[in-house]
Amino acid sequence: MVKNWSILAFERKRSKNETITKLASISENVIRIEFSVNLHNLLRGQDIQYNDSSASPGLLFDRKFRKRTPQNYPENPATIGEHIRKKRIDSGLSQAELAKILDVSTDCVAYWENNRSKPPITYYPRIHHFLGFCTTAINETNFRERIRTYRWENGISCKYMARLLKVDTSTVRAWEKGLNMPLTKKNRCDRRITPAATLNHVPQ
Repeated sequence: MVKNWSILAFERKRSKNETITKLASISENVIRIEFSVNLHNLLRGQDIQYNDSSASPGLLFDRKFRKRTPQNYPENPATIGEHIRKKRIDSGLSQAELAKILDVSTDCVAYWENNRSKPPITYYPRIHHFLGFCTTAINETNFRERIRTYRWENGISCKYMARLLKVDTSTVRAWEKGLNMPLTKKNRCDRRITPAATLNHVPQ
């Protein structure tokens, strides 16, 4: 049968397959077919290789298939929304399931993934926890970058940071842009920007 398989008509092939197939199971990623004949004897002397020499004589076909890549799958994500979409798909989650994890609406996740809007800074810590990495560059070589990095890592807005430091919001923005620097109060400000300073605070 195997020797003449290539020249058999389609209906004849189907009939023979139905006759010798003992069991066929199909899952999302795996197709497994077990035959009722002793394939070791049947294929002896044939130039045919199969996956596992220790498998049952009735087992020939056992393959795993990669799931089809969804439409608009970001192979090389560049924005935080694309990173979210890639991680969600790789994790096998729906937008609704991820929304529950991040404690936001499904629409929020959809907008972020489609780059229609960016997540508010208060959601960045939980987003980075889901992704397993920080999407913003970390640079603490100077005062300007220390403030910016701390805000993004802890999900703190400029307004809330200003409240913690007892300065105007515009002052925090100016520091981050490098437009000016705190002078005599620098050391005092540095002491305020510590994890302990905001550990028991919830950003507004």
